[in-house]
Amino acid sequence: MDIPVTRTKIIVPSRREDILSRRRLLELLDKLLDEKLVIVSAPAGYGKTSLLVDMSLSSEMPFCWYSLDSLDQDPQRFIAHFIAAIALRFPSFGRQSSAALKAASQRADFSLDPLLPVLINEAYECIQEHFALVLDDYHLVHDNLLVNTFVNRFIQEVAENCHIVIISRSLLPLADLDLMVARSLVGGLGLEELSFRSEEIQALMLQNHRMALPNDAAEEMVKESEGWITGLLLSTQMMWQGMGDRLRLARVSGIHLYDYLAHQVFGQQPAHLQDFLLRTSVLEEFDANLCEEVLGEHPPGHLWTEMLDTVRRNNLFALPVGEDGSWIRYHHLFQDFLHQRLEKERPGEATQILHSLAMANTRRGDWDKAYAIYKQLGDDAAIVGLLEQVGTAIVKSGRTQLLVAWLDSLPAALLDSHPVLLAQRGVAVSTLGDRFRGLSLLNLAIDSMRHTGDRSKLAWPLVWRAFVHYNLSDSSASLADAREVIEIYRQEGDFSAVEAEALRIEGLNYMRSGNLADAIASLSASFESFRSQNDDDSMARVSLTLGGAYLDSGDYARSLSCYQSALDYYRLTRNIIALASGLNDLGVLRFLHGEYEQACRHLEEGLVLSRQGGLSRLEALCLTSLGDLYYETDLPDVAIGLYHQAELIAERIGDSFLHFYLALTESSIARKQGDLQRAAHHLGVAEACVHHSKSEIEQGLCWVEAGQVAMAAKDYARAIASMEVAARIFLNGGQRLESGRAYLYLANAHFAAGNFSLTAVNASHALRSATLLENRHFLVSASRMARPMLEMVASDPGVGVYAVRLLDEIARFERDLPALRRRLRRQISAVSLAPPKLRMRALGRSQVILDGKTIRGADWQTQVTRDLFFYLLSSRAPVTKEVLGEIFWPESSPSQLKLRFKNTLYRLRRALQQDVVMFDDDCYSFNRSLDYDFDVETFNGCLEQARKASKPAEQKKALHEAFRLYQGDYLPDVGGAWAIAEREHLQHAYIQAGLELAQAHLDAAECTQALDICNRLLESEPSLEGAHRLAMRCYAALGNRSAIASQYELCVQSLEKEIGVSPSPQTEELYKKLMQ
Repeated sequence: MDIPVTRTKIIVPSRREDILSRRRLLELLDKLLDEKLVIVSAPAGYGKTSLLVDMSLSSEMPFCWYSLDSLDQDPQRFIAHFIAAIALRFPSFGRQSSAALKAASQRADFSLDPLLPVLINEAYECIQEHFALVLDDYHLVHDNLLVNTFVNRFIQEVAENCHIVIISRSLLPLADLDLMVARSLVGGLGLEELSFRSEEIQALMLQNHRMALPNDAAEEMVKESEGWITGLLLSTQMMWQGMGDRLRLARVSGIHLYDYLAHQVFGQQPAHLQDFLLRTSVLEEFDANLCEEVLGEHPPGHLWTEMLDTVRRNNLFALPVGEDGSWIRYHHLFQDFLHQRLEKERPGEATQILHSLAMANTRRGDWDKAYAIYKQLGDDAAIVGLLEQVGTAIVKSGRTQLLVAWLDSLPAALLDSHPVLLAQRGVAVSTLGDRFRGLSLLNLAIDSMRHTGDRSKLAWPLVWRAFVHYNLSDSSASLADAREVIEIYRQEGDFSAVEAEALRIEGLNYMRSGNLADAIASLSASFESFRSQNDDDSMARVSLTLGGAYLDSGDYARSLSCYQSALDYYRLTRNIIALASGLNDLGVLRFLHGEYEQACRHLEEGLVLSRQGGLSRLEALCLTSLGDLYYETDLPDVAIGLYHQAELIAERIGDSFLHFYLALTESSIARKQGDLQRAAHHLGVAEACVHHSKSEIEQGLCWVEAGQVAMAAKDYARAIASMEVAARIFLNGGQRLESGRAYLYLANAHFAAGNFSLTAVNASHALRSATLLENRHFLVSASRMARPMLEMVASDPGVGVYAVRLLDEIARFERDLPALRRRLRRQISAVSLAPPKLRMRALGRSQVILDGKTIRGADWQTQVTRDLFFYLLSSRAPVTKEVLGEIFWPESSPSQLKLRFKNTLYRLRRALQQDVVMFDDDCYSFNRSLDYDFDVETFNGCLEQARKASKPAEQKKALHEAFRLYQGDYLPDVGGAWAIAEREHLQHAYIQAGLELAQAHLDAAECTQALDICNRLLESEPSLEGAHRLAMRCYAALGNRSAIASQYELCVQSLEKEIGVSPSPQTEELYKKLMQ
């Protein structure tokens, strides 16, 4: 179940008409929003929220909003609203982040590590412009360490286009705030800036009451109020005449200014509206529907909607919230006043309203609010009732730490007397890592429940205990609990979530014990049960497990179908954690069946997603699977590098399965390298891991490797004994792939020992069983080292035909292996360490290539982004933002220019890389320290070499290279004046270079080459007389008088057509001389 998001908390509050736009602060905020963090800090009542609301409406930059309350101290609730606030403004954002939050919430120990990278990467992918996120009333959550850690890390790690604005009454407890200040990432407004000045009070009076307040009166109000604006914002029913006297009276009499004014406002309302104000002050935020649900029937003659309209119309310290303003909340100081008055005049009524509100929140699924109310009332009995009602749903939603906090708030005696709560405590403690303590609590709870005879309450605790037993490797106890739950619901004939979960756990136990047939049956029944409940998420989860069971049993088609259906769902929901896991599983499936390139693509995608999401274990699994793939295709250097990366992760996270599998892999590598001592050491490490896990399949894999090590040591008796144990384990468990391999290795061991009759028997078992499978490729790699044995078996009348077929497949595989390796090498992108390289082409076309990939229109987002890049690339000196604004946004206002430039610069850096543009001394320039290649620079460099050449041959070579590089006009699809000027400059340089090169060829009697150059020049510039003259001289050198005449005639026609002139005297004189 997703964490409920209160929509009114993530909508930018409506701007009240009586709010004064404070131009000096808006301009200051506009400058501060260049920073990644803006802190607006002052005591209550200084207009912090109003200022940011005004800024959100006046700024060109889009604003997101999150109004915090004390319930947001729960980190998962905070992050859910944080994501939703951004997603409301940018709808393409949020699906991956929400899925990652849900997955992180279901982990044993809620951690930010797998969550933050997903959130930050999704924001990077989905949001291509600068934006601000306001966190209002942050002081209400700043005591929570995890919330502070989240905000602290997010600010530093998110891309430069995100600007966090924190509104708070106190200093921020962010761990790295000093570091962020030192890095110039922080700006702020404090009490001094936020305090109202006399001219602002005068403007406020004139705006709201059409009163011109004298300077001395305004100065006096500043002095009396100390710039505290809340005391000056009155209802429109109040008159401002005599305000100075009222302020002095309040101060002299010792009455707090706001209390005095609130009494005046409240006292002027009719009785029914006073009653409405008092009762609704308990509700925090409300609309007419909530009033009716909590407060009941409206007063006679006064509808809830009508009273809400009156409050809004009369501006009774009410702030509209929600997209259409249908909800309202009171200013917190006015609300405090109403609370005190209600408690004084009607003791106990607020408690009744709060109870009713808590029940309404429970019905609406907002359990956090319901719990907060009961906690505020000190009503432990109500908290017990709430937890008994919704505790199971909280467990399923993964909000384990929240559940523990709620349970811990209850007296121990109360917890012990309610077995349902005791069971919830047990599963929560177990989920957080203390499995033995959790098991003890579950045992106590279940024993207590058995005495009551209520079997329906017993079901979930039994399922929870079954899963704890499974995690403790106690399959018999786990199966017993799961079967009891299944029996309960089979007797009642009802499909339910608890029965489906019990079937899933039963299937997991069968898989661990190697009983694949029963595992598939239980998992299939679990899937059907979840399908009957339309529980798509659980269906996908079971599909992945079922796919693994089918794979182990050799049913390729069903395994592929399960994996594909799960992955389709996870792609749709953007659950990158489950998607990365499923891609690894699918990659292994493809790999085992010889589909190496498809397997590599799946595993690479899974690796990229794992790294994006900070999913260390999944990253290590994908690296290990890729290592297996490359090792099998004879790319050991790549494979060992991948295994090493996986080992580093496994060491860091302490994963037992990875330790086991990588130790087994290390043994295999050492064995094949002939280092049997090192192989035995790693095998011992793997065997120690198996002793702890008690996994039958892992035991079988250890026996196989032990047999292979013995074979390498020529200890054939021990090899045979080990392989027999392995084959028996896999055969009994129904693992057809592994049993086929084990029997093949056993046959090879008998062959090496000279037991030829037993060789044929075991080879027959392996080969015949493989024929029952859809794909036998898994035997090909295993059989490469057993070819002599297969060649002997090929003559066996019983299984010879199968041996011959396998030998043919081995030969085909090895024949295709070199080409396969070349293709696989090209796919090693996610693990490549080569630095990116930029290549830019502007002569004849506009093209940018980053690390071999062409940057296309969608990558730039807008054409101006690409054009700005080429301008900076071609600029011979750094330029200011203002100069760039005149070129690319000449009609923009200063504020529009600021945001458009920031967004364009961000898109540019996003399309290429962060340091592609440098900023120094208020000027921008292309970073020429990068590894890049730009054809214009290379062209100009060649011309410079030609000018500096001391020998004709060197000059000719440089000119030839420049002429080759010029493939057409500079940026032919860009029409700006700056591009036209550069285009003409480069075209002139190209023509001069061409003429010089043609002359050099003519001087060397290379007339054909010279003519080619002239013709190319004339294609781009038909009226170029210098090229016509050179061509005529070339024809003269060749003795072709008719060609001279034709060239001259072409010159005459071109000049007349292009520019309406006749040939120059120089051309006429040359023609006459050559024709003599």
